[in-house]
Amino acid sequence: MGRTATLVVIACLLGSGCFLDRSGTATVAPRDGGDGTDAGGFDGGDFDAGDLDAGPGDAGPGDAGPGDAGPGDAGPPTAVADVGAGDEHSCALRVDGRVFCWGRNDVGQLGDGSTGGERAVAEPVSLPGAAVALSVGVDHACAVLDGGDLYCWGANDVGQIGDTTTMSPRASPVRVGTGVAAVSAGREHTCSLSFGGGVSCWGDNASLRLGIDGVDSMPTPTMLSISGVAEIDAGTLSTCARLSDGTVSCWGSAARGRLGDGSTEDRATPGPVSGLTGVELVDIWNAHSCAVAGGRVLCWGAGDRGQLGDGAAANSNTPVQVMGLTDAERVSVGEEFSCALRSISEVVCWGRDDKDQVTNGRSDAPTPVMVSGLPSSVTRIASGRQHSCAVGDGEVWCWGRGNRGQIGQDTDASATPVRVSGLDVP
Repeated sequence: MGRTATLVVIACLLGSGCFLDRSGTATVAPRDGGDGTDAGGFDGGDFDAGDLDAGPGDAGPGDAGPGDAGPGDAGPPTAVADVGAGDEHSCALRVDGRVFCWGRNDVGQLGDGSTGGERAVAEPVSLPGAAVALSVGVDHACAVLDGGDLYCWGANDVGQIGDTTTMSPRASPVRVGTGVAAVSAGREHTCSLSFGGGVSCWGDNASLRLGIDGVDSMPTPTMLSISGVAEIDAGTLSTCARLSDGTVSCWGSAARGRLGDGSTEDRATPGPVSGLTGVELVDIWNAHSCAVAGGRVLCWGAGDRGQLGDGAAANSNTPVQVMGLTDAERVSVGEEFSCALRSISEVVCWGRDDKDQVTNGRSDAPTPVMVSGLPSSVTRIASGRQHSCAVGDGEVWCWGRGNRGQIGQDTDASATPVRVSGLDVP
């Protein structure tokens, strides 16, 4: 989800055989992922990541695929490599593999073993090793460790953690499985991409968002039949996958045009989004999705607050082009708004602006509006329910709704990006 984000992989910084070029394409050396039986469905066999085109991305809820933070991007160990935004909390992944979270903590979203309250200062998550990928869902989050082990924490009332139980909350990270290349945490479900090229999903199956027929929920990772997946993205009631041929397929709820192919019936079987080719990244949140293709941003689904960016305020069940964007490198989708990172390191947002998430004077914006006050070298963006965060100069800056500390400040909302503190501790 915009939740969201291609998830950055910093395995190359940790000596795991990751090779990157300046375009962001990653190749991960084959590794032994075990017998594939851990946590009910992870295939950990040898894998050539040439099939995992690592196009640009962010770590918001639901965006999963190896990313592009190579040694040339690293900076000091305490520098931030990626960021993710959830409902009312946010998390960041540092170059040294440590994960930090801040904001609401009623169901253990911050991953430090505690529940209750909120924090505006980032605190470390209690992970047993260095993380290489991060995804932040609505009320839970997941991290892939160097070596492929997957850990998740937070809400687990419908099995979205994937540890075979519905024991909730999970205030400390729980090991879910191994052989994982990337993960995407959605609203009440989670999906992963294995080194064997397989997709597994688990959690609540409302509207068939797990891609499985005949079950209400599944607390154990379950392998899907889809193949050729380069990126997986779990939203609220639907899921999308970017395929290695540059197309996008979605499944789950068809309400308000979520599936992007004109269909009106929910389905468990992946179907292609109409007219999308050459896609480098896809992101999804509540009822709309966006994709980047050749510098353009194309969005589909709910558009009543201008979140599709085409100048209209109407739903579209097939992709429409965001006006004025020809140099987008990344896109991040929030609940009823969207943001993009341009090649000149400028961030623009559009859609609903009731909590300054678009920075348009609390007036909905049906076309992109520039976010002022960010560093000049933004490399990552992530959007949550009503807030966004960006990585610039190795630090995290957030704006929008801040009522639970999710932007790094105890305030109702801020149109001016706030620097998050606590991320530079040794």
